[in-house]
Amino acid sequence: MTVILDGEKAARVIEKKIVEQVKKVGSKLVLVSVVAKEDAMGQLYTRLKGEAAERVGIDFEKIEFSFTDPVEAVAEKIRNACARSEVAGLLVQKPSKKDWPKLEEKWPILAEAVDPKKDVDCLTRENLDKVYHGDWKILPATVRATMTILTHSRILLQRVVVVGRSELVGKPLAAVLEQRGAVVTLVGSDTLDL
Repeated sequence: MTVILDGEKAARVIEKKIVEQVKKVGSKLVLVSVVAKEDAMGQLYTRLKGEAAERVGIDFEKIEFSFTDPVEAVAEKIRNACARSEVAGLLVQKPSKKDWPKLEEKWPILAEAVDPKKDVDCLTRENLDKVYHGDWKILPATVRATMTILTHSRILLQRVVVVGRSELVGKPLAAVLEQRGAVVTLVGSDTLDL
């Protein structure tokens, strides 16, 4: 049986709940996105995240850097943003596949500059390890979205093939699905006879 999942419908329901949760907080919440100036797709995703934050009543700030900036200078911007009490969450936009080689060596330093308590994308080793051990409170965004759509659609998965072994999507998604009782096969896009 084929089931078409409606992520937009689930998103509308969830956004309404988030609006109410933000109102209950009673203080200003700020989400910060750190993104490379040269990364066109990252800039697009950042703009969309800003629009979503605005819809639910969260202030949004963008911190830009260049791929050529010294990594420690960018890491310091991340640490400074995390130190601000009004900043509830921070994410570093991972560049597109085309631009990834420009940031790959610097990525661990940038990810670990994020305060784990404000790490909305599970970039830090501490938060990723919690995902893998089933002790998570937050999940990488795509993993959270996938699980939310599955829950909202009342779909219980028993056998799953996850295509992609990335640290931010494939591996954590496989771990969470296994924690929910699914038998998971994790493969790469280069796997023969998918």
